[in-house]
Amino acid sequence: MLATKRQTSEVRRRELIDEARKIVASRGMEGLTIKNIARAVGISEGAIYRHFRGKNEILVGLVDEVGEVIEELVRKAEEDAQSPLEKLEALLKEHLSSAERRHGVSFLVIAEVLRNGNPHLRHRMQGVINSYLAKVEEILEDGVRHGQINPECNINAAAIVFFGLIQGAVILWRFASPELPLAERYQVLWQIYRDGVVRAG
Repeated sequence: MLATKRQTSEVRRRELIDEARKIVASRGMEGLTIKNIARAVGISEGAIYRHFRGKNEILVGLVDEVGEVIEELVRKAEEDAQSPLEKLEALLKEHLSSAERRHGVSFLVIAEVLRNGNPHLRHRMQGVINSYLAKVEEILEDGVRHGQINPECNINAAAIVFFGLIQGAVILWRFASPELPLAERYQVLWQIYRDGVVRAG
């Protein structure tokens, strides 16, 4: 019985986080309120407080979801590609496709955590980003071992540039042309990254 209650609680928490993500995607962070989540799910505000102590705890759930999405993107890229360079290209494409499907919510969450100033949230988000950078660094280091990547390349800097490339593309897409497929731009972005940062001259 206890296990069933716990499972039901987890399902409800996931439902609330999913709804919170949809609200952020459609209305931005200013639309993320307990009242709006309750109204969207069709429950009372008090019922939400049985699962989350407040908005910051919902933000923690969104941060954790970003981490889960990123882990899945890395896993899929590594499954779909063979060589390190192919894995990086696949990861770039997968990440841009995911950002488009999720309306850039991950980067909106990152921006909100920075603005929020809550040290627990910042620490948790930093952990998610550091984990992603570490995965990219692993692929880059593997590329050096396979002779695909310049051994003089600064691996940490190259990983940061990779992450920044995605962030910049998503931000500009959200501002300027959300009707254009974001993932279609990955080939040009990948060419610039590969030729200018990764590939030995």
